[in-house]
Amino acid sequence: MAVKTVRGAVIGSYLGGVTAQNDDPQPTATMTPVTDQVTEGQPLLWRITLSAAADVATWTDLQLLPVPDATELSTTDVPATWLDENFGASPDPERPLSAALPDGTLLMSEVPAGSLSIDLPVPTVTDHLNEDTESLRLRLWTYDANGEAIEGPEFTGTVGDAS
Repeated sequence: MAVKTVRGAVIGSYLGGVTAQNDDPQPTATMTPVTDQVTEGQPLLWRITLSAAADVATWTDLQLLPVPDATELSTTDVPATWLDENFGASPDPERPLSAALPDGTLLMSEVPAGSLSIDLPVPTVTDHLNEDTESLRLRLWTYDANGEAIEGPEFTGTVGDAS
């Protein structure tokens, strides 16, 4: 690179900077079920997909909601390590997964910069109990460019008895 000053030259050193404003539109996030009907011991799986790859990580939240008129997946129906890693919670005492935390349960996810999608598993365990089908109800939350939450659609996954 060569620079030639025609007029208005400054002799000595000068410190400056350039700020590049990101004016790319924020991609939209959608969620689709991959496996939303499983047997105990198999993971429920959803895919979060962006409309375009972003230069920065894109965050979404999945809010675990109570399941009306059905048996809800509980804290003892998922591996204790997964429960601890995602919510810092213990399986005991047993309670609905949506009530794992007293102020509501959010499963956070990040689509890394440059990626178009991620798969989000919810593992289940085989408990050897004879029980009805259990359900997990989720709501997708995305965020606009200002960080304001945008309520998205709901999804339900079901876990059948392995015995």
